[in-house]
Amino acid sequence: MEALCPLLKVRAELILKPDKDPLVLWSITNLIIYYKDIIQTVISKGHMIDTFDELSKKSEDVFLMTLDSKIQKELSHGVKAPPSDLNPSFVVTDLVSFLRDLMNISNNSNNTDKRIIITHILDPLLHAINETACHLSSGDMSVYMLNCIYHIQCTLSLYTILDEYSERLQAQSEAQIDTLTSEQASYLVANLNMGPIYTILQEKINGPLSAIPGMDTTSLRSFLNKFDIFLVTPDAYILPQLNLLISHNHKSIVKKRAFDVIVAIYEQLYQAIQDPNNAYVEPHTIVKRTPEEVKKLL
Repeated sequence: MEALCPLLKVRAELILKPDKDPLVLWSITNLIIYYKDIIQTVISKGHMIDTFDELSKKSEDVFLMTLDSKIQKELSHGVKAPPSDLNPSFVVTDLVSFLRDLMNISNNSNNTDKRIIITHILDPLLHAINETACHLSSGDMSVYMLNCIYHIQCTLSLYTILDEYSERLQAQSEAQIDTLTSEQASYLVANLNMGPIYTILQEKINGPLSAIPGMDTTSLRSFLNKFDIFLVTPDAYILPQLNLLISHNHKSIVKKRAFDVIVAIYEQLYQAIQDPNNAYVEPHTIVKRTPEEVKKLL
């Protein structure tokens, strides 16, 4: 059998060329590993096993070189600007699909090899996505990043060995969710005209709040009437970009956290109106909903 080794090496070297498709080269690598494992059940060591080890190493090296070349070519002009719906652009979906194809033929490779593949594809892809997102507005950037990361996460969730990389992606998602929450909360505060009220509530003021312009009973009744409309139709006050999130969970988290900010401001206002030191007459007729009721409505 060892006489076959030189012939096997010559044949393999003719096939293992960098002009081959990475999928083909990775299939060959897996076949070499597979046959080595089969033969090793009969011959535990020797020239044949050494030959398979050598071919496996060469095959993987050529594959990684070809893989890097493909990724570099795909990303040479960067990731194009996302479509108007802020879904992942074609380059993103194409490379994630390519990654899935590679993983599906990795039955005979070890977990380390799989992690190497992930790194060679996703690290440059995520860098390119970030470069593209930087040219968008803050809200659009967060939505686009979340949509791209979610698309990648859906693929990685099929492979439990990639939990470590998934955690890294989750951390990036959380950062974008925080940014989007801040955008949404600011949007709500501005549209509900809560900014001036919040500013006054944070200041240490001598005398009753009811004597301050904008905090008088008439002004607060006007504000609270608008606030009641918000409670009935909160989705009318949602950032348009939020409706472009692919993940319903992402949208729910951003809405909940932003609404929590509004509830916190409302609670401060409620307590201020109820405080006798602020000299509001019949405070229960001014602010009719408790913070708990508002929280339930949202």
